[in-house]
Amino acid sequence: MTKYKIQTVLAAGLFLLAGCADEYQSDYQTDQPADVALANYVGSFDVLKAYAGSMHIGAEVPMSALGLHNTAYSQLLTNFSDVQPTDAFTHAATVSDMGKVDSTRAVDALAEASNAQLTVMGGALSSPLSTQTSYMSNVTADTYVPGTTKVGDFKVVDFNDMALGTKINGSGGTPAEVVQDPNGEKGHVLHYTAAFNHCFVNVKLPEGMTLGDITEGYCDYMLLSTGWVPASVVKVVVDGTTIEGSATNAVGQGIEKGKWGIYHFSLEGIQDKLSAEQKAAKSFQLGIGDVCSNPNYYIGAITLTGSYSTVGHYEPRPLAEKQADARKALNTYMKTVVGGYGDKVKTWILAADYLAGQGHQGRLLTSKDDDTHYYINEYLGDDFVVDLAKMAKSYQNDAVLFYSDNDLDRDATKLANLETMIKEWNDKGAGLAGVNAEVHLRYNAGQLSAYKEGIDNMLKALVATGLKVRLSGLDMEAVDDNGNVIPVKKLSESDIKAMADYYDYVVKQYISVVPEAQRYGLSFSDYTSDGNHVGLWSGSYNRQSTYAGVASGLQGTTAQWPTE
Repeated sequence: MTKYKIQTVLAAGLFLLAGCADEYQSDYQTDQPADVALANYVGSFDVLKAYAGSMHIGAEVPMSALGLHNTAYSQLLTNFSDVQPTDAFTHAATVSDMGKVDSTRAVDALAEASNAQLTVMGGALSSPLSTQTSYMSNVTADTYVPGTTKVGDFKVVDFNDMALGTKINGSGGTPAEVVQDPNGEKGHVLHYTAAFNHCFVNVKLPEGMTLGDITEGYCDYMLLSTGWVPASVVKVVVDGTTIEGSATNAVGQGIEKGKWGIYHFSLEGIQDKLSAEQKAAKSFQLGIGDVCSNPNYYIGAITLTGSYSTVGHYEPRPLAEKQADARKALNTYMKTVVGGYGDKVKTWILAADYLAGQGHQGRLLTSKDDDTHYYINEYLGDDFVVDLAKMAKSYQNDAVLFYSDNDLDRDATKLANLETMIKEWNDKGAGLAGVNAEVHLRYNAGQLSAYKEGIDNMLKALVATGLKVRLSGLDMEAVDDNGNVIPVKKLSESDIKAMADYYDYVVKQYISVVPEAQRYGLSFSDYTSDGNHVGLWSGSYNRQSTYAGVASGLQGTTAQWPTE
């Protein structure tokens, strides 16, 4: 095997070689592929940015990639003119769940990019996929009313809530009746006249309170007969079971004939007899009164004494109030990020991934479509991009702003929504300068024609916006007929060449369809093979056939594979 040496270029010097400039000198060595002719052909191309002209050729990497002076770093600096730090500026990466905004960890990465003369594209400032959901959900939440523990008296039955003539059965089947208070003091009251029996009222306890929480109670009480009283009792009927306790009779409590008084009763004797399940009851029947030979008494409102805990709940806030709080939180973030780095970053992805596609209602996604993410448009409305743009430009008046979305090559509904919303936003003052399509390419020989048609339709629609056009992502996976990813190790060299030809097509179509004045450029993620994405380089940093596909496309030619 011939050795293929790769030179590591450190940021201190960065003397980049011409020609096949990613073949730099270092002690890192990899084996040249067995197909020497193919390796020589792929190695004959210049670095990617050499073919770009005025276009940007970008790489999407985490900030850490800009701080490690290794082979991958040299590969980045050698081939690309642009970098988009994927974790530098997003809301989720910058704002804590308590709302603290800190973007200082991007300082070193931007210094590295500046030293290497890499243009920086600022990552999505607003996206449901990269919002600090916990914090923003709190910002726009309804007012939370915490639960409390209440101890005291709770009126549970008021006969004024019942119609006159309402019948309530007693234990012997003789009903009591809701009547007008003969003394004219209490309004509607319950009148009972059945000998040696009880009347029972239905009790529904306050939310959070159970039968086991009750210690005692009282009610308005008047008797017109003081006949022989063998027993005064209080009864509870729960789950079909009657539990009885004793009580002091009305006369014994000082209640005078024909006058209203307060009749007290205790449930302590009953509580001792209740099972755990019965104590958990939230409703039951309560019987109170003197059991006598000639009863004639009236019962007014019944109150129970105990304690219970209320559950915390939310009370709705006005939408205008939520909007104001959301704008304030986003403004603080924009001030820190855009205001803090406007001297180093001129172009930003302002917003991304909000468009609704096939199978969704409306033009923009909401939490009804996906409740795992936060959608600021639910609070600021469909024109939220206009608000965001004005915030950003208040801190960097020359900011170049893009809107970005995904699957535009696969979803005609989303693509149509893009055209509509971009025009509306700019008509209302957003001042968007560009549109970015996040393209994650799939390769399947049987579906390749449909894939290409999707690319063509997308490019035409992007051009129709009249804005700068950027394609990002631009990684590629091979998939089977069911859409399952085929690992790179299972692909033949012929498969990878076919994928390279697809790269060639996409890049060439971009240059062909997008007028030069609208070409912002291309940006690649997963450009080094990771086992699923084929990459432009192998995991050991050897150029692959896909590199030749991209390089050929940038030149407007077609890769000429060596004959075997």
